[in-house]
Amino acid sequence: MVDYVNSIEARLRSLTAEDLPRIVHATRSMVIACLAPPAEHAAAAEQLGVALMERARRYAQNNLDTPHLTPDSMCRALGVSRSRLYQLFEPSGGVLHYIQSRRLLAAHIALSDPADSRRIVEIAEAFGFSSAANFSRAFSKEFGYSPREGRGTVVLPRPAHSASLAEHQKASSFEGWLKALGS
Repeated sequence: MVDYVNSIEARLRSLTAEDLPRIVHATRSMVIACLAPPAEHAAAAEQLGVALMERARRYAQNNLDTPHLTPDSMCRALGVSRSRLYQLFEPSGGVLHYIQSRRLLAAHIALSDPADSRRIVEIAEAFGFSSAANFSRAFSKEFGYSPREGRGTVVLPRPAHSASLAEHQKASSFEGWLKALGS
């Protein structure tokens, strides 16, 4: 790249206006080629993304009962930028959506546990909900019934992300399907 720029600099006096589009195109292509990761590194970069996503999911799951579980706290704990965190969770509906759905599932499991005698509001507070009304509304939207009705329902834990039928149909290849499952 340095040699290329030096050769252009040496020929500046002899270049014409007609040469400019070709030089701009060639320079742009060379810069892109220098900055783009080699093909063999693309798979490694993707694996790093999958590993980071798994770390992020594990961090969220281990901190569901922490009132200060936020995108900012996750960024600090994982050592990633806010935009990178949002990119990771985009297929899951966003960071906040992911956190809320995991909290709701954990609350549902607690509600359906016959050994857990806490009141509904205590369970809601334990999983980061500041008001019983907000918890009830979110719970009903997520599961289709009220938290009180959830008391008698048996819940089997589901994976951190279950791909919808639409996501499966969007995945046109086996690789796409695997990516959809991993997100």
